[in-house]
Amino acid sequence: MFQQKFETAFSTLFSKSNISFSLEENGFKKAAFKENDLLIPASNTKLFITAAALLANNSEVVQPPLKIEYTGEFSDGVISGDIYLDSCGSVIFSGRYPTSLSIDGKSDKLNKQLDDFADQFKKKGIKTVRGDLKLSFNRWAGLLENAHYNAAVPFSFNENTVDVEVQGNKLSVVPKEPQIFSFLPDSTIKYQSKKEGNAVHYNPQSDSKDYWRINKTDVNEYARKMLKRELEKRGITFQNSINTFQKKAFLFDQDSLENVKDFIYPINQYSDNFRAEILALQLARLMTEKATYEGVTPALKEILKEVSLGEYKFSDGSGLSRKNQVSSKSIVKLLRFMKASPSHEAFEKSLSIAGKSGTLAKRFKGTVFEGRMIGKTGTLNGVSALSGYWQKDDFTSVCFSFIGNGAKNEEFWQGLESFAKSLS
Repeated sequence: MFQQKFETAFSTLFSKSNISFSLEENGFKKAAFKENDLLIPASNTKLFITAAALLANNSEVVQPPLKIEYTGEFSDGVISGDIYLDSCGSVIFSGRYPTSLSIDGKSDKLNKQLDDFADQFKKKGIKTVRGDLKLSFNRWAGLLENAHYNAAVPFSFNENTVDVEVQGNKLSVVPKEPQIFSFLPDSTIKYQSKKEGNAVHYNPQSDSKDYWRINKTDVNEYARKMLKRELEKRGITFQNSINTFQKKAFLFDQDSLENVKDFIYPINQYSDNFRAEILALQLARLMTEKATYEGVTPALKEILKEVSLGEYKFSDGSGLSRKNQVSSKSIVKLLRFMKASPSHEAFEKSLSIAGKSGTLAKRFKGTVFEGRMIGKTGTLNGVSALSGYWQKDDFTSVCFSFIGNGAKNEEFWQGLESFAKSLS
């Protein structure tokens, strides 16, 4: 049944595109089409990154705390040296999620984190630093600049992103007054856009809401300057008048903002590229001791070695790379394995619900998938993918994966919608 309906839905695409499809019902194969072919999976890459992070199962290791150290002497509220932030990629300061927060709510969340961070200095009696706020990356041992995805570096501030809202002719941004970013009113445009120099263009007469990631700048330095400014607002003064090269002394640790289960939710639900890239580099660091893209595939193969996934290769974590290769059969094997793992609830919760939430909110309405299929979409120009779980009316469990390369995206999605309607 599945095989015939799939072939009918995609018959016009077989001659002009590459398609890999695999479907299992209660663990038994029910349909397949070139299921071993290695294709570009787009954001279905994120399924492997998030599954591996959950299976690594130690958020303190996958997402290490920010380590705060100092040099020089410390007495009477004065550090006669520098403050060092030993950063290892974890998200420490962010008001980006949940998406349900208003722009004011996002700002309040970020400010609360900054208040709590500054309070830790104050509790130790620190008021003045005669040196500077500096960064170190002793544990990261990898990419300090990211040519593939500029925002994904070992130290971030609000995930190196600015949230922008225009409401009733008022512009609001989080974080407030972000360095590097500029905001230019333009009444001739309908939607927000970002152009050269991290300039966000918006129509002041048109309500809008969007977010923008930093690019083409020293991102670690941007994040450092943003945090330093916020600490100075809260009474921690940096005089920048002394530099010491003495041995560092420990002050305190700052834990990652979220545990792995919460961190992966936006990666799959909203296809968050920043988090996916950071997490992939974290996994590479964890397994190969270097946070590099060359280490992503070896890290995944080590963590997922029990799954016997066959051949695959990932050059990033988000799925933006067209060098990524995987088959639908491998994805179904991963889905089946995660279904039986202790991490299945967190993994499945991170997926979008057809017709209801995330990147599937507007898909498959009025079909048997609506409200009963959870999955991960993937889209690049000429690349579409969908993989996930479908619970039939009789509670039979179906795992499936579709990857299409070569045709127009709307043609692939028309085929998927047609396939879903044929299952009614």
